Order: sequence, then structure tokens, then C-alpha cells
Amino acid sequence: MRKNRKYFLSVLTVVALLTGCVSSISIPTTTRMSDAIMMGINTSPKQTVAFYYASQIQNGMIKPCNRGTREVQSSHPGYTHNENASLERMLRDYVSMKFTNLDDSSDTKIKVTLRDFWLEQYSTDSAGKIWLAALGGGEINVMVVANLDLVYEIFRGGQPVTKVVLVSGDSAHVAGIGTGTSTSYIHRGRESIEFRVAEAMNVANNKAIAMLNHFLEANEL
Repeated sequence: MRKNRKYFLSVLTVVALLTGCVSSISIPTTTRMSDAIMMGINTSPKQTVAFYYASQIQNGMIKPCNRGTREVQSSHPGYTHNENASLERMLRDYVSMKFTNLDDSSDTKIKVTLRDFWLEQYSTDSAGKIWLAALGGGEINVMVVANLDLVYEIFRGGQPVTKVVLVSGDSAHVAGIGTGTSTSYIHRGRESIEFRVAEAMNVANNKAIAMLNHFLEANEL
């Protein structure tokens, strides 16, 4: 198993070199809230709340992990992300839509803490197919998964109500190597790997907001 993993990582390194991905890639900021969530928000015009956001992660460089693990792909060039700022903006947009009365001095306080954020990136193809594509050109199917570890808290007299939430979002990408694949629709720039990473992160962020909405409604907020 360890030998196969090392082989797969070496193949990814070859692919990165062939496609010119030898430096970190900037992920575009995406803070779009899904229509389903916006339509599902029940506004609380009489409820006054205070909202706080905290994060244990920082914007900056992140390298993806192997599938289903926290083992970082050291050979990957990495991504530059703004997940902390993006999630906070989406959360504050959601809270401002749900509660028309926001007041930091309110006795009812809502706090969201982002404890961890990590990416997974892996190919669903066999190692042999990846190697052949790296050498002779072709297409490689890649899956990107964004993971969030959050804590929701409500302070409203007495003991706080707490909920730990783990959410993830994914997106599929087809990496084309060689001139033959660069003419296909999937490789015309609009669907590059960094946009797929941004899409996966946005899906995870929307799930986090949906879970927060359910948590608040379950506690009559």
C-alpha cells in the first residue's frame, strides 16, 4: 500500500511538471449563497442577537491531502486560499438576512468557530492510466473535496448549547495533458482545477450555513 501511494505521488509530480503547475495556485474567492438556502431562511424580525465568528485557521497556503486521510501531498505545489474570509462573509450575510436586529450587547449570542479546514485531491483513474497520460497525453479524472470542522454555540442564559459539525463539498475535474485535449470543451479555461477547488469550498460553506440554519431553528431562533 505504501509503495503504491509513493508511486501515485510520483505520478502526480510528473503531471504537475508537465502542466507547468510548479508554484502555488490561487483559488478564486467564491461567496455565493445557494438559492435553496436563501429561500429557506425564516426571518426573525423580533429576535435580537449578537453574532461572533472565530477561526483557528488562517488564509494562505494549503496543500491537499490524500483521499480520506490527513496525509499531506508534499509533492503538490499547493493552493493559496481565502477560506477564512469567505466563510465569515457568507455567515455574516446569512445572519443579517435571518435577524433584522443585531446587537453586540444582546443576551442571546451566536458563535461559529472554524476549527479546521483541509482539502483532499485524488484521481479516480488507475495509476497506470495516469502514468500513460503523463507520458503520452490524455485526460485524467480528478476529484477535489473541501472539508470543514466547525462548532456552533448559542449563549442564552444558563449553559450554552453546542453542536460540532463536519461538512464537506466536492467537485470533479478533468485534467488534459497534451495538445489533443486542450481543444475539448472541458479545458477552455473556465473549468480549471483552481475553479473546481473554489466550487468544492463553496459547496462546503453552503452546507455549513444550512446546518447552522437547522441548528438555530431547532433552538427556536
